[in-house]
Amino acid sequence: MDISTSSENEGLLMKINGRWICLSDEFVKSHPGGPVIEQYRGADATHIFHAFHEGSKKAYKQLEIQKEVNQPSTTLISTKINSSRDKEIIDDDDFVVINYDIPPEKEMKIVLEFEELRQKVHSEGLLLPKPLFYVRKIFEVFTLLLFAFWLQYKTFYIFSALILGLTWQQMGWLCHECCHHQPTKNRRINDFLSLFLGNFSQGFSRDWWKDKHNLHHATTNIISRDGDIDLAPLLALVPDDLFKQKTLISNLILRLIIPYQYL
Repeated sequence: MDISTSSENEGLLMKINGRWICLSDEFVKSHPGGPVIEQYRGADATHIFHAFHEGSKKAYKQLEIQKEVNQPSTTLISTKINSSRDKEIIDDDDFVVINYDIPPEKEMKIVLEFEELRQKVHSEGLLLPKPLFYVRKIFEVFTLLLFAFWLQYKTFYIFSALILGLTWQQMGWLCHECCHHQPTKNRRINDFLSLFLGNFSQGFSRDWWKDKHNLHHATTNIISRDGDIDLAPLLALVPDDLFKQKTLISNLILRLIIPYQYL
């Protein structure tokens, strides 16, 4: 069975900690992290699982109760180049982001190097929660917010808009940190803070953003999967961006801006 193209009715097969497990359709649909789990259908998700679920007792308990299944015959998923023009421009050896169907030896080397870096970061305490730091940052952004309101009240509209923009930018990054469960060890507190800073304070959906951002971290720089590198027509990060724009305005931007984006 080619699990990279298996239907949803067959369940979602993935490998974690050396064990192949099959997740039911119901579990996949109710997965708290959203549809990002689909990106590892038929793949080894060991490191991404630990990266996403560190500190979550519920996730590790759920992993323990999953039954092990036989190893499938096909275990690699590859993303091929979509455009024939890309094939003329891109060399797979130079742009490994195009195709991650790499030899097991090279993959293992990458994994071990990343694990070494991860352990070093942890040992130096760089990822330890710092609640007081985030209390100070939240106080600062709401002080800026009040200052922006005061400027607006005094009819300094331009300055108020600039300060308000800075405030929202800072709130956005604070919400980002809360969604990564960085401020405290208590995930419920982090979830509440992300809702407060995102939904309540800025009016955007935290859950929508988490689904999008989880996908970015799970498929970082994978073309056609990582939405964070799909910035055309304002920026072109891969050659295919130059050819997929259809509207007159998009093509105009490509002609006027893209040739100078390196500046």
